[in-house]
Amino acid sequence: MASKGSKKKKFDIKSFLKKNSNYIGILCGVFVFILLISLLFRGGGVVLPDYVLKYTFDRDALIPFKEGDLYGYMDRNGKVVIKPTYQSALEFHGKYAVVNKDSNYYIINRNGKVMVTEKQGAINYNGDSDFYLAFSSRLYNSNLKVISPKDARISAISNGYYKWVSNDLKKAGIITASGKKVYNVSLQKDGIFYVNMGDIDKNLGETYCSTMVGDGNYFIINCNTGKVIKSYPKNSVSALGNNLFKIIGKTDKDDSYVFIKNNRIVFDVKNVSDVRYFPFGYIRYKENDKYSYFDINKKKIYKEAPYDFLYYENASIWERNTSYHKFIVGRRVGLLKDDKVIIPGIYNSLVSLPEDLYDYLFQNGKNYILASDGTNSYLMDIDSQKKIHTFKTSSDVQMFAYSTFMYYKESDGKFSIYNVLTNKEKSLKADSITVFGNYIVIKNGKKNVYYNDEFKKIYEVKE
Repeated sequence: MASKGSKKKKFDIKSFLKKNSNYIGILCGVFVFILLISLLFRGGGVVLPDYVLKYTFDRDALIPFKEGDLYGYMDRNGKVVIKPTYQSALEFHGKYAVVNKDSNYYIINRNGKVMVTEKQGAINYNGDSDFYLAFSSRLYNSNLKVISPKDARISAISNGYYKWVSNDLKKAGIITASGKKVYNVSLQKDGIFYVNMGDIDKNLGETYCSTMVGDGNYFIINCNTGKVIKSYPKNSVSALGNNLFKIIGKTDKDDSYVFIKNNRIVFDVKNVSDVRYFPFGYIRYKENDKYSYFDINKKKIYKEAPYDFLYYENASIWERNTSYHKFIVGRRVGLLKDDKVIIPGIYNSLVSLPEDLYDYLFQNGKNYILASDGTNSYLMDIDSQKKIHTFKTSSDVQMFAYSTFMYYKESDGKFSIYNVLTNKEKSLKADSITVFGNYIVIKNGKKNVYYNDEFKKIYEVKE
């Protein structure tokens, strides 16, 4: 307490920050690290754009149906929302769907209102970016705003990225999965422009690709910013995926392999073979008939396989993303996490759910796995080991990445169908079953019957 008559010292923010800068820096670093981790991982898997799971498992998505030769849409209870007027009608992705009428293609909303008209050719939806490509000439984002240059040809690369080349063959560039135009280049008279990236592990958090501009001018670039990492005027460059590239020399011995991270080449080897990226942070390659292991994060090469490489080498994507790991005792299987037994080794098999389905259920408080004891299979809660549902089969339970329906064929030939979201089950005779996100179609002879996820019969039609 200040003595009577003394002046109260004024708080000086500049002095405080200067005096405690080290501590503040550490706290900020910890905060950023936590934020990045929270963004990268969500429950069991890798962060996907919000729309992916939202669209995939949308219970209220309108359902296309056929009446005579025309298609329309109904809601999940069988009420007609858009009358049959189309020659073809695709599934809704969020607010929009693509339909065809009188040789024209349209993007419509849930009220049937035409939002985009394309008279020259097809409209294709890309789930990796939530974009619509109309006749390779106009690219629309999720709000149906044109994001491609005028007077250009557009084509998909992979992972939601696109390339464009102007109709006069003078300019070209890349459109990222977020809709940003990058890497705008001028072309030579031949108008050649190639882009290749391969599949990209989303855990990497970066996307690099190889480009060829003109005849033989290759570059490795950052596909999100357009930054050139390195040019190769005398070599061809092949993208192997996952930011790993092969630089092709005059002979096989001259070939080299590079890996890009943080806009730098962090791995560069020559005269090696069998080069492979592993999604838990390693590149393995063979040199003089022996494998070496490059740790991507530590930027260190090991001549013997590190423990964590051996631990994850045979692990599934689900195990790598969740840190669960199956173990075997005799002929039985159990589940570990951080070396702690979560499920004892008493089951004949433990099968993870398809990645998107697992992530969707996990977001809704359901941490499930499929277990079998040799007689029955069980949908089991991993945390409590409670058996949520019993399938009277030891194997062959069909599961889908895009739907909450599961089924197996009973001994009498019927199909036992279960919906994990509604916890409803129904046994149905069927020649075949077609599974969609929020409904199924049962085919018997020429009759098709539609059921929603509560197994309410909502529509029937004969072929």
